[in-house]
Amino acid sequence: MMKVTVILEQPKNADRFNRHYIDVHLPLIYALPGVQNVHHSYVTESQFSLFSPYIIASFEFESEELMKVALNSEFGARLYADVPNLMNDLHHPPQILFSKA
Repeated sequence: MMKVTVILEQPKNADRFNRHYIDVHLPLIYALPGVQNVHHSYVTESQFSLFSPYIIASFEFESEELMKVALNSEFGARLYADVPNLMNDLHHPPQILFSKA
């Protein structure tokens, strides 16, 4: 099992960011072939962080190979192409972590 975890910082304009994230970006994640267990949560408090985390999102794939296929598909390309739209309201790029479970 491969897990992708994304940590997004506190946006400059939370209302605009949330609309785009919920209405555009999340559906792109759900469209990835083979994606499982899509979750996101809003951070209420953090300790020892170098920035103010806002959203922690995660999604999984059955294997590393299936993850790579999905992220390199046309759906993955659409997802990556949307990141600059999120960046309009962020000071720094999101942290993206890949882990094996």
